[in-house]
Amino acid sequence: MKRILKNRLILEFVLIFGLYLFYYAFIKIKFNQQFNLFYFVNDILILLFITQLFRLIKNKKIRFISISLWNTLIYTLFLTNCFLIVFKNDIFSLSMLSQAAAGFGMLGSYNVFKAFNIIEWILNVSVYLSSFYFLYLIQFKYKEVERKPKRNTLALLANFLFVCLCFVIAPTSDKELIVNPYYNKVKAFERFGLLTYQVTDTNDFLTKNIPLSDKKIKLIDQHFESKVLPEKDEFYASMQDKNVIMIMLEGIDTYMINEKITPTLYKLISEGHSFPNMYSAYSNIGTYDAEFKALTSSMYYRGDNYYNYYAENDYPTSLANVLSEKGYTTNSFHNYVGEFYNRITMHEALGFENFYSVEEMGYGFEDDIPLWPDDETMFRNMKDKIAPIQDEPFFSFIITVSTHGGYDYHRSYHQKHYDKLANMSEFDDYEPAFINYAAACMDTDEGIRFLLEDLTNKNLLDDTMIIIFGDHKNYSDMEMTLKYKEIDVTNPYLIEKVPFVIYNPELSSQVITKSVSQYDITPTILNLLGIEYYQNYYYGESVYLDNPIKPIILGYNNWFDDKMIVYNDEIIYLDPTIKNPDEYYSIKKEFVYYNIEVYQSIIICDYFNQNKLYSEKILALK
Repeated sequence: MKRILKNRLILEFVLIFGLYLFYYAFIKIKFNQQFNLFYFVNDILILLFITQLFRLIKNKKIRFISISLWNTLIYTLFLTNCFLIVFKNDIFSLSMLSQAAAGFGMLGSYNVFKAFNIIEWILNVSVYLSSFYFLYLIQFKYKEVERKPKRNTLALLANFLFVCLCFVIAPTSDKELIVNPYYNKVKAFERFGLLTYQVTDTNDFLTKNIPLSDKKIKLIDQHFESKVLPEKDEFYASMQDKNVIMIMLEGIDTYMINEKITPTLYKLISEGHSFPNMYSAYSNIGTYDAEFKALTSSMYYRGDNYYNYYAENDYPTSLANVLSEKGYTTNSFHNYVGEFYNRITMHEALGFENFYSVEEMGYGFEDDIPLWPDDETMFRNMKDKIAPIQDEPFFSFIITVSTHGGYDYHRSYHQKHYDKLANMSEFDDYEPAFINYAAACMDTDEGIRFLLEDLTNKNLLDDTMIIIFGDHKNYSDMEMTLKYKEIDVTNPYLIEKVPFVIYNPELSSQVITKSVSQYDITPTILNLLGIEYYQNYYYGESVYLDNPIKPIILGYNNWFDDKMIVYNDEIIYLDPTIKNPDEYYSIKKEFVYYNIEVYQSIIICDYFNQNKLYSEKILALK
């Protein structure tokens, strides 16, 4: 026993394993995750392998620094994953490194201390810091037990082979997650644990640039072989030649739409075509995913920021590119930093002639940007760019930003809205975070009110179709969202509902209860403008078609239609009229996987750039 206690290699492993075990157990308990013995053993083998690698370092100081860096890396992954689970229900992947600058820039908007209570903070920080003390004792107070180099090499190789074997003999049901952890990162993380998950994610990251197989290219070719024209519904061409203003609301949830906080949005929803069953198909990779789905009716479900990787692609089917070909001027607006999510480059690829970021808007935020610039100022100062008086029709796409989370901080530049809320007795008992959120929503609403006023003054309102939709739920404060939003344990997707309205004075008030999503926005706009298109270029379809809904896809293993709800690859709801549930599930799952692979592969291989002749045919349809 004394010999073991004096063996530095064993003590190093005990320290590294003990630290990891603490983080592992902490996450499992805090987030109520299931324990899996098979992958826990695999994590132990990975830790043994790492410990044996450190064994190769003979210099004590370098070894101390190396192990300290390893422990810091594990602690950083622990904190990062806890923050992501709490604030975004997401898990870290190496592909997120392409968004590191944006991620750190946004960190200040969240109160990261809310991720843990005070006891949890003291516990995890103390364990991490104490590891340096124990590592110092191990390195400088215990002697190295000599082992022959050949034996060291054999032990290292054997351990590596055992780790590889674990992946080979893994349960068949897990093979899909092992090869493609982004199919469901949260599920993969819970199933595999921190280290095994990270190995699978690293494999995906290193192999992401491998060219698509001929089989996948052929799959895309076959998808476009047929020329499927959509049905014409009762609203086809009802907005022909009208201007288009499309507004994506940053984080404004459905429970904030009312006469007191957002009277303009409430009025538009009451008087226009409203869609109470609008679901956000946004994935956790970023808000830009919601805008991409709305502008292209396409999808991408790998973990990386495709706005960085694929901003030089051709997107001839995007709404802006199609409208540009039809004679529209196209401009986009976002009163935040232009390089954020690489929108400067991506919006050009998507067909916008100009992308106006906060740097180009010139109204005082360039040198001293507040936490989140206010939308009202943007609408007022950019009014003649958003709604120009000209002979050609225009398409303006606006991404708001005032309501971006978090909401733990008082925003002094919204003071006039705080004053209004203070005079509304019904909000006296609401928590400060709600009041901060409400004041931000009021700012965005005031900007939209000014837009309507400006359109009226320019005699453009009758000739302009306005589309407003939310990007995602308020995930910045899930405690607030769970408190105020319609929740039903039988349908986990109700929380994903967001506002959606189509407004023009010629459209009479109508509530359309069909379940729709951001995939449907571009096909719907083309339908209303009377612009014909091939249905198989887009996943979504016109919201006015009286068809059974396609599965609304939120990921490989998260989707639903009017007969089945699948959440984390489990059937949550099944229509009792389905006689063969297993067959229905298999058919729908194959349909979901097929469409993700097709549309995602189009982006990965820049299909339309490689097929210029075909790309030109897309826009030739009259």
